[in-house]
Amino acid sequence: MRRILCLLLTMLMIFNVSVFGDTQTTTVVMQLDNAVMTVNDASVSIDESGTTPVIVDGRTLVPIRAILEALGGEASWNADTRQATLNYCEDIIVLTIDSKIAYINDTASELDTAPVIINGRTMLPIRFIAEGFGFEVEWNSTDKTITIVRTEEVAETDEEATVEDTQQTDTVENEVAQDGKSLIVYFSRTGTTESLANKIQDITGSDIVKIETVEPYPEDYDEVVEIADRELSENARPKIQPEIDNVEQYDTIYIGYPIWWGTIPMAMFTFIESYDLSGKTIAPFCTSASTGIGTSVRDLTESLPDSNVTEGLRGTGSTTDEEIISWIESFNN
Repeated sequence: MRRILCLLLTMLMIFNVSVFGDTQTTTVVMQLDNAVMTVNDASVSIDESGTTPVIVDGRTLVPIRAILEALGGEASWNADTRQATLNYCEDIIVLTIDSKIAYINDTASELDTAPVIINGRTMLPIRFIAEGFGFEVEWNSTDKTITIVRTEEVAETDEEATVEDTQQTDTVENEVAQDGKSLIVYFSRTGTTESLANKIQDITGSDIVKIETVEPYPEDYDEVVEIADRELSENARPKIQPEIDNVEQYDTIYIGYPIWWGTIPMAMFTFIESYDLSGKTIAPFCTSASTGIGTSVRDLTESLPDSNVTEGLRGTGSTTDEEIISWIESFNN
């Protein structure tokens, strides 16, 4: 999709269809041992697991997916080949775990430090990736921060087209808000899912409830992984809070969660089994560091046979309103 957008932008510039040049800058700042990055001054968790940038053999390695998505790119992982494939517009970078040979658009390059897996997370050399995509990179040894700046030329249509696009967006938002009463129920440990839930609320005007376990999960990432694995293997149902009154009044329920072990956290199974959701539209949305949406939509569908479970949305802290609206339109029409 991003390649198509890049091609369209190029074509518009070539044919000069009511377009004039402008630039847009995105700045991402990370800090060693800090699980939160800033994207244009907004704080965003690097991933749901609390992973932080580290230095290995003098090079900074990071979990790349959320960082690259914030800069307009995409990342995918192949467990069989142990390769990460990164895309930004027309450019593709491929890196392999424990290999110092990487490829930029099929041209081999030698890395100073090979990608590694640390605590189950794929860690990649950020400077090589950023420079490979043409981003500016700066290291501040005093603050131990890495700053990446992406500056790109963007297309702007004439005033009439801009007004029309705005009217269309307003129409979609109004239709979403008026299509029955809706509720957002979400679980978030680090705040990334919460950020996405708040964006959906801004667009839909839904009521919103954050689900929490009565016994909080620990701060330590390894401990959370161990507990989540045990809950999954035992098919546990952790006690949750708060109780939600009058669930029957809602026609659509947006269910948000991070992906844990390929599916929804067991606490969210507690929620869906605590209420009668028969006949309701269930719209799942999730955040994940590298595993995609997993089996979560399938598991929800199997657990809610009398509900209409829609296509799921996998998002990040940088998911745009347009992407959210497109997802909502897919099941509201």
